[in-house]
Amino acid sequence: MPPQHNHHNLGGSNKLISLAEAARRIDVEPHALRRHRGKWGIPWLKVGQEIKFRERDIDAWIAQRVAAA
Repeated sequence: MPPQHNHHNLGGSNKLISLAEAARRIDVEPHALRRHRGKWGIPWLKVGQEIKFRERDIDAWIAQRVAAA
């Protein structure tokens, strides 16, 4: 089961970013993020036909990986 996020305590922006921007931030190809977002435990939203991510969710996901390293 992926880690649960307490979004009430997270800092950062609620700004929605595209799949391509989120992929750039975590340094993976967009197709890899599209395929593995659920397995990796990255929260996402579907807006129309597009997959979007909150900036703060991406930042929290990165911080978790850095802390675990």
